[in-house]
Amino acid sequence: MTSNLICFVTATRDRYEGFLDTPIDQFLCHTGARYRVMRGDPEGLGAVYNQAIDRLLEEPGWDIVVFVHDDVDIQDLYYAQKLQRALETFDVVGLAGTAVLPISDRTMWHVSPKNRHSGAVAHPYPPGSGGDVLGMSSFGPTPRHCVVVDGLFMAVRVDTLREHPEVRFDPQFKFYYYDLDFCLTAHAAGLRIGTWPIWVTHQSPGLDSWDNEEWQRVRDRFNAKWRGQSEYRVG
Repeated sequence: MTSNLICFVTATRDRYEGFLDTPIDQFLCHTGARYRVMRGDPEGLGAVYNQAIDRLLEEPGWDIVVFVHDDVDIQDLYYAQKLQRALETFDVVGLAGTAVLPISDRTMWHVSPKNRHSGAVAHPYPPGSGGDVLGMSSFGPTPRHCVVVDGLFMAVRVDTLREHPEVRFDPQFKFYYYDLDFCLTAHAAGLRIGTWPIWVTHQSPGLDSWDNEEWQRVRDRFNAKWRGQSEYRVG
């Protein structure tokens, strides 16, 4: 299977003018991969990603879709082979996540018990600096069966989405929690979620403050949707 069957989907508010403007463009143009960059994000990530799924299901030839943030630099020349192997083991593949997700006033995957964390992602140092000095955030052993993975990079076979129409993004989660909601929906459908070592740099440091009011509002909606259990886990 060749990498030109892998579709990368990203949503961005930035205004790019040319073919090689985004980090993903700059990497993939040397790999021969077919991919898309979804320009603009007025409806939020959940809606944009669902639109991409609908389009891919109508077009022949796509094998894997990767939902990736627009500030992720992919630096692994073997990413295509790794994705093929990863998706022989898991149905949804990410780079970092956890095997247990407690539902609480701080529902976030990285707030779960550290011994259940998995994955590794590089970030600029200091966080959010965009500088050339990188620090590797090593969360825990990978590959690992998880209940949720971080939305900076999530891959799934198009055929899996075709066979499971109930597994989609919830448009009410425009940025926060769209990834955890998607994973719990996939978990409820009986799909296996896991991490795999694919090397990238993520420019964003993540949530800036627990006092972020928008995050708090979305957290409350997420908790209300999934409060049927006090925590979700695998293994």
